[in-house]
Amino acid sequence: MDTFIELLRCPQTGEKLIKRGEELVTENGQKYPIINKVPVLINEDKSIFKLDQFINDEVTFFSNNKLKNFILNLIPSLSINYAAKSNFKQLGELLKEKKNPVVLTIGGSIDGKGAKELYSHENFTFIDSDVTFGPKTKLVCDGHDLPFASKSIDAVVVQAVLEHVLDPVRCVEEIHRVLKDDGLVYSEIPFMQQVHGKAFDFTRFSYLGQRRLFRKFEELAMGATAGPGTSLAWSMAYFFMGFSNNFYIRVFLRLIGTYLFFWVKYFDYLTKNKESALDGASGIYFMGRKSTGRVLSDDQLVQDYKGGFSTYFA
Repeated sequence: MDTFIELLRCPQTGEKLIKRGEELVTENGQKYPIINKVPVLINEDKSIFKLDQFINDEVTFFSNNKLKNFILNLIPSLSINYAAKSNFKQLGELLKEKKNPVVLTIGGSIDGKGAKELYSHENFTFIDSDVTFGPKTKLVCDGHDLPFASKSIDAVVVQAVLEHVLDPVRCVEEIHRVLKDDGLVYSEIPFMQQVHGKAFDFTRFSYLGQRRLFRKFEELAMGATAGPGTSLAWSMAYFFMGFSNNFYIRVFLRLIGTYLFFWVKYFDYLTKNKESALDGASGIYFMGRKSTGRVLSDDQLVQDYKGGFSTYFA
């Protein structure tokens, strides 16, 4: 925490924070707890999360039931991610040009897919934030009100997170605010994928939808993280689950659907470099550099469409 405390600001007022014992406080008396060396900086007026949830160690997003998590890890994943590893490597190479870069990960309580390529850089400062305590959590905060000074961060990673926030536009505005003028962002958001994260799942973005979300950024790289095969695997598992409202039966049906169709995802490697697969992609990534003046126009956005031929009937 001491490595980045000078960057922290009150999520309500933007004031500097001072460490006093096991709290961070402002000059006006606003207090935030430090729990097991992890600052908890939540703006309760604007967040669905409350400070007491973290003080009392309540479950917020991820379950801390070790047996349940162990069993879930035995089930084959419905997804692949053929893009993250090379993208994180590229991001690391770009950041090597900076001196001691600071990287903020939103939703970073656990390792993201392919992220080890980025974390291998020893001279980077990583601030792993989340709305839950986890093995990597260094800061608890809500992405709608990032508790950092403006233009203080070199890169922000938001991998498989923006579908779980109430207002992704607000979160991206906050990312833009805290990034330095030449700051970088890396995002992954599902497109054709069923609900996960229970109640904390709100939004999906197509290729152009995510590009518009980051319209205040210069595009460095963009594409699919997984294709129609992964989309189909998810659909078949949830097709089986739709036959019952009983929790235990749904779990059983999920297992049937998963074991019967998880292998379909591997067909994505055959469509990996085909723009026609973007229209049915399971997920989309975006890597960009903060733009301080230019905003991508909607006219240009539509002209930049990449995908296959599609028809519809009015």
